[in-house]
Amino acid sequence: MAHPGQIIFTHEPGRDGIRYFYVVYHPQNQHYSIRYSGHDGQRCYLEGEGSEMVAKLENELSPDGYGKVALKAAKAIRADMLRG
Repeated sequence: MAHPGQIIFTHEPGRDGIRYFYVVYHPQNQHYSIRYSGHDGQRCYLEGEGSEMVAKLENELSPDGYGKVALKAAKAIRADMLRG
């Protein structure tokens, strides 16, 4: 089965207390999805249009312990939107 989107950001698994963190762009729906899991093991999934995901990364995830990783992911989404 083909992958449903294009991975635009990944964080090295296990680094910085984060099990995994990645962002996928879904061209068929023109939205982004974010999957991540921290040291507590809780799996999280977010999806929405680019500016909404950037806001969540910068305003919710960055101060919530994902710091630099969330900001790098937001930067990757912005860059992808510009390439659009």
